[in-house]
Amino acid sequence: MSQESIVWLDHREARIFSIRADAFVESSVDAPAQDPRATGLAGARAEDIASYFEAIARGLQDSRAVVVVGPGTAKLHFLK
Repeated sequence: MSQESIVWLDHREARIFSIRADAFVESSVDAPAQDPRATGLAGARAEDIASYFEAIARGLQDSRAVVVVGPGTAKLHFLK
């Protein structure tokens, strides 16, 4: 079923809000563990960051339109 989605993400988690004609579904994806002294996703391994972004993308695969929002630069890294 086709849906529109909004994904709010930062370096700790992503929250996906999917809107369909018959339902509103919210889900979340936890970001990888990271060095507490680092800022943003800089303290996580590249493979873990890729897995985080892939999990978000899987949550959006049925969406015909997506709005990506959130503080900081995590959303920009996801879009790249």
